[in-house]
Amino acid sequence: MEKLTAMIIDDEKDASNALKMMIESYCPDIQLLHIADKPEQGIKKCRKLKPVILFLDIEMPIMSGFDVLESLHDMSFYTVFYTTFSKYAIDAIKHNAFDYILKPLVADDLMTSITRVKKAVRDAALLEQLDPEDASVLSLRSGS
Repeated sequence: MEKLTAMIIDDEKDASNALKMMIESYCPDIQLLHIADKPEQGIKKCRKLKPVILFLDIEMPIMSGFDVLESLHDMSFYTVFYTTFSKYAIDAIKHNAFDYILKPLVADDLMTSITRVKKAVRDAALLEQLDPEDASVLSLRSGS
């Protein structure tokens, strides 16, 4: 699998740098395209660069991470919320978050999230390879 691209939108530069360092140290198969510390700038860069993964803070000035997602509703990427607050987890699920990582970042949490994204990307690629004729059959495993 080729490197997956990622982008960070977070107004806290220390947190962004910590995430960047962890990605570089523990996730060599992730290419970090850009770090935006302003949501508006992040939206423009995200549209231009089209990352596979968007690491997104929630509480930011002017626009929240949820506002950012609404602005990017027509794009497809895996959203990993990267925030200090656990209280937004339900809202994140309602905004189709792929994952939710709490600050301060723990390497195991990041690696688990990246592993899940890579599996989802592989699964999506396999689905794209299916012959539409084969899609007419659905197999289900029963308890017995």
